Amino acid sequence: MANFRTPKIVGLLVPENFGADAAVPPELGLCDLLELRFDLFRGAKPGELVSRARAAFPGKPLLFTVRLERDGGAWPDGDAGARFPLFAEALEAGADWADAELDEPGLVRRLRPVLARTGSKLLVSNHLWSAPESAEACEALWRSALRLEGDGVKLVWKMDDRAAEGILTEFLLHHGNDPRLAACFAMGEGGRLSRLYGPLMGAPWTYGFCGSGAPAPGQWKIAEMRDCFAKIAPLDAENGLNRLKSALEEWEKARFSTFGHATWEDA
Repeated sequence: MANFRTPKIVGLLVPENFGADAAVPPELGLCDLLELRFDLFRGAKPGELVSRARAAFPGKPLLFTVRLERDGGAWPDGDAGARFPLFAEALEAGADWADAELDEPGLVRRLRPVLARTGSKLLVSNHLWSAPESAEACEALWRSALRLEGDGVKLVWKMDDRAAEGILTEFLLHHGNDPRLAACFAMGEGGRLSRLYGPLMGAPWTYGFCGSGAPAPGQWKIAEMRDCFAKIAPLDAENGLNRLKSALEEWEKARFSTFGHATWEDA
């Protein structure tokens, strides 16, 4: 189980850093996985983008995502059903993972034969714009995601302040050792530290950015995350939750001298 406590940084491939005329930032090479956000590319072909990514980053697992507007993406919600051929083309071209939403079981069913044929994996994701009301509600989401029988689950929700943090940490304490839990953290400024302690508590994937500004409140630069994970040990019997949070808060205070900015807006 120790391998699932090792944080994995997911870098985003978007038009700003992976468009036809874009210079690929070297920071992306620090990532463990790459997510191709196809919903942000206009007029592109999935297979061509996947092939370019495979050539540019040999050996790095590639996650293919077509994020809907309701989940914070750019793909129209009304055209959700039109995404299947895009996923199929990307998987046939060599994408390692497909990200399909918990509330799109029809898409998951259609993808299964393609996943079986290509040997690719399925990430079942769920994005909420408010925190679950209780630990029981969080557990219900988890059970629903497991019923889709994916290879990994991503559960994230928006948290504007840290008042609902207890539900998140309780869930991580119960399920952080489960290899099916790929990612679990909170979006928004209130969830900022959760993008670090989620992976350190056994939900290994966390998403970082490179460039002049964070795509969303609470996100960290890839180099910052790599620095954090090199200095702070994952949660274990000797490193309790309070100690882990204290270590992260101390790291955050000290990071200004290393990275030259204090908040995500200044990044």
